[in-house]
Amino acid sequence: MITTVTADGSKEYEFIEYLKKRAQNSDKNVIPTVQEIIDNVRENGDKAVRDSIIFQPSKRRLRTSRISTKDSSGRAGSPQKTTA
Repeated sequence: MITTVTADGSKEYEFIEYLKKRAQNSDKNVIPTVQEIIDNVRENGDKAVRDSIIFQPSKRRLRTSRISTKDSSGRAGSPQKTTA
């Protein structure tokens, strides 16, 4: 729902303050979740990303593709078959 505010010299400023407070509360709720995801990806790499994807069979079709991996020296390794 879109809120309509009629500018009268004060109502618009009150509404802006309300939006700022609402945004701060949203950030407080989001930041821990985002940090947990980042930490997991740092620790577990691509596996963390694959494990966190929400699978909705009715909306996605599985496709098989081939990706190349790199070893610790940065050289390309053998392709691995994956399902995405």
